Amino acid sequence: MKYAVAITGWQRPTLFRGLLQSLAANDLQNWDIFIQIEPSELSADFRVAAENILRASSVSLAINDAHLGIRTNPYSLLTRVFNTGVDFVLYLEEDLQLARDATALAEWYVSHHRPEWMCLSLLSGGCGSAGFISYPAFSNILFTSKNFNSLGFALRREEWLRNVQPVWFEDDPDFRQSTGLPTVGWDWSVYRTLIGTAGLYSLQPAAARATHTGRLGGTHCRPEWHDFAFAGLHLADPPITKRNYDVLPTEMLPASLRRHAALWDSANSALKVIQRMSRKLEEQNASRAGGSRPRSSSCPLGQDAQMQVTISAYERAGGHCGNATSVWPLDKLMLQARRNLEPSHPLSGLHVMVVVAHQDDETLGAGGSFAECGRLTMVYVTDGAPDRKMSRERGFATRAAYARARIEEAKRALSLTSVETTFVCLDVRDQRAAFCMAELGFRLRKLFAEFAPDVILTHAFEGGHPDHDATVFAVHAAQRMLDKGIPIIEMTGYHNANGNPVYGSFMWSDDVQPVTIPLSAQARARKKAMLESFASQKDVISCFSLEAESFRIAPRYNFSKRPHDGELCYERNSFSMTWNLWLRLVRRATRSLERDSRGLNPLSWLRRAAVKVKSAHVLKFGCDGG
Repeated sequence: MKYAVAITGWQRPTLFRGLLQSLAANDLQNWDIFIQIEPSELSADFRVAAENILRASSVSLAINDAHLGIRTNPYSLLTRVFNTGVDFVLYLEEDLQLARDATALAEWYVSHHRPEWMCLSLLSGGCGSAGFISYPAFSNILFTSKNFNSLGFALRREEWLRNVQPVWFEDDPDFRQSTGLPTVGWDWSVYRTLIGTAGLYSLQPAAARATHTGRLGGTHCRPEWHDFAFAGLHLADPPITKRNYDVLPTEMLPASLRRHAALWDSANSALKVIQRMSRKLEEQNASRAGGSRPRSSSCPLGQDAQMQVTISAYERAGGHCGNATSVWPLDKLMLQARRNLEPSHPLSGLHVMVVVAHQDDETLGAGGSFAECGRLTMVYVTDGAPDRKMSRERGFATRAAYARARIEEAKRALSLTSVETTFVCLDVRDQRAAFCMAELGFRLRKLFAEFAPDVILTHAFEGGHPDHDATVFAVHAAQRMLDKGIPIIEMTGYHNANGNPVYGSFMWSDDVQPVTIPLSAQARARKKAMLESFASQKDVISCFSLEAESFRIAPRYNFSKRPHDGELCYERNSFSMTWNLWLRLVRRATRSLERDSRGLNPLSWLRRAAVKVKSAHVLKFGCDGG
């Protein structure tokens, strides 16, 4: 497989330099680079930038003999590159900036390609609207769409020859923008092909891998539109190294992303409806006039019908258009959707199922963020009470009394968030979760299917507490047994580093990078009050900061590999767990999961899990804390 990056440019070497710097931050080991520049007095500056920035890469730079224009120049370049025997091309223009995993994502696209994928977009959204999609918290999520835009895309030779090259110069006067103006340009031609071809899609990232820097000096982009479209549009910031991405169906996307994608689907449907209705009206007009079919310069249907289709579908998907009316330009409605729905916090507005080992783990890791959520489901794996000795040390006569106190502490703490919350307690004895990981996996699978949260929030696998690591194992096992995946987000806890405990931060990972949310004064005060509810855990709580909280998409773990090379926390402390024992328990749980999920009687564990889940202690309370 031969990979190539194809770049066009003209008159803006400063922007070109910025593009190359962001490209050079990617992994270019497998890539050749082809650059085709329109002639101008600044052409030499492009060559100097390429030689200085891409000196470690194979670069072919050509300057056209004559000006080809914004339609012919990219066509000429793509044709030339594919004719050299290249199998896969990432096409870029000079006024883009890339995320540092753009090439890794493109290579993943090739290795996981499906017949219905026409191309990979680096920025989600279509032509003619400012409402582009970017949710950096979901940087591993991809989804299929009928959208297409020119702001960075990648495709194989087969899709170029079959779907893109044949329509590059075709315009359809009936395929119109929301303003009623005709659509002209190769990007609109490709977009129209996607919308009009059944079973053909682009693959879109939930988090942008490209953004636009060409506020000035471009052919079509106006400064006011650029500001409108790209202000607040954040690039993904994942690691350079190759990673796994998850392609989710629309119905399984996180709620805010799902509603935004549904608005785009509605807009695409509206464009198709307008095209059909415009043709029908013009044919009727031509028939009445007794002449040939006219080609009007404005949309005979007007904006009302198109926008009404769009708004209706958006509201059916659960969005709210505020004061928008059916005559709003489409880009304003799209941008309103993004501003209303795009979370400044990765958990904003979502139904979050929090799966933790103990009562207080959730507040230590994410208590300052829970008020951002739309709904909470708290799942506690253990009862928080390991034995009678510790219960007495904490001031309780019995282990059962200590366990009751811990759930009451959690109930008081979570009531301060004013978010509707459901509690589910699985009642495993504290420090014993690792001994029933397979059973927990099946019980959690049933809960995931029953509650259908937008995301699951849980611990990281870091060797901090055996119950934490066992919970992570069970969560991942349960998610993999689902027909449709639910994103897993991790919060911080504690781990051992260089012989010392570290609280409130993740261990370094090459696969994923955390998003750190500074807490406002109000959030800090609320979290402090929540933590004060855990009177029995004062010694643990004092180790954690109130300044910020960090989250990340869960990496794909190998639970038979030590989380880090040093001594684990539970090897240092008085837990009845060693790494060798952990390995035996992981192998036993894995065998049980494989046997009972795929064996002769695959429902046996599920039936037992169902009985135990139904008997679990479940509490609900709303804003009043009742």
